[in-house]
Amino acid sequence: MRINVADQWDPRIPIYHMGYQNEEEEHMPFDKELDASGLACPLPIVKTKKALSGMATGQVLRVISTDSGSVEDMKAFADQTGNTLLQSTTEGGKYVFRLRKA
Repeated sequence: MRINVADQWDPRIPIYHMGYQNEEEEHMPFDKELDASGLACPLPIVKTKKALSGMATGQVLRVISTDSGSVEDMKAFADQTGNTLLQSTTEGGKYVFRLRKA
C-alpha cells in the first residue's frame, strides 16, 4: 500500500517516526534547500545554522549531505536549538534532512 504524504503529513509529527518510504517523503513540502554535499563535519551543521537564521519560524529547510556524521549531528543540532527534525533519510546515497525552524 502506498501512502501519499501530501495527504497524510502532520507537521507536528517527525516523519522519521511515521515509517514512510523515501519515495513518498519526497513530496513533503519545504521552503528552502541547502546542498551541503562534499562538506565534512562541522560544515553541514554550520551551513544549516546559517540557512535557518535567514528563515521565518515554521519554515522548513531541506538539507542534503554526504557526510555520514551528519545523521547524528542533525539530531543533536535539532535537540540543542529547539528546531524540529522532521525527516532524516537517505536518497541516492546522500543523507537528506528536513528541519522546521523554531
